[in-house]
Amino acid sequence: MEHKLILLDLGGVLIKLGDDLFPKHWLSSSPSFTLKEWFNSDTARQFETGAISADEFLRRLKNDLQLNQSVEKIGLAFNDWLQGLYPETEDVLQSLAQRYQLAVLSNTNALHEQIILQKYRLDHLVSDMFFSHQIGLAKPDAAAFEHVLNALSVAPSDVIFFDDNHANIEAAKGLGMQAHQVNSALEILNHT
Repeated sequence: MEHKLILLDLGGVLIKLGDDLFPKHWLSSSPSFTLKEWFNSDTARQFETGAISADEFLRRLKNDLQLNQSVEKIGLAFNDWLQGLYPETEDVLQSLAQRYQLAVLSNTNALHEQIILQKYRLDHLVSDMFFSHQIGLAKPDAAAFEHVLNALSVAPSDVIFFDDNHANIEAAKGLGMQAHQVNSALEILNHT
């Protein structure tokens, strides 16, 4: 089967994320705030679908986690969660772009979008980027994937999707995409 589009997640696939969202000593109620807790947070989901502003998100996060830090400091720590592109990301994307159309579907937010575009300049490597906070839809909801398919006029069978989250992989497969769980850009090459 000839695939036309590679659809990529960002965090955990092209961008390295820190293990913890905040320093452990900031958290009084639990020893950490993990990635799993992040994905299950109503505040995070609302922020990543564009339902609340960055300021509202940071205020809620301060309150929800009972953080004894300024909103500004919480924002800086939140941005530091993105630790940079994996070293091989640019080479992998340039290699894939010779054979496939590339697009990104990422559950992300307005604060991280600035870093992704201004610091990492991923828009120079991938022209079609779909951010959950802009489209108002987030993975693993089928509607998020369908939005991309419709926008790019691509059939699910023409797509290979890569993500680090198992629920997102299963959702993509349920729509008829080929999908693989990976934890770095280099692992993508094993499936293309």
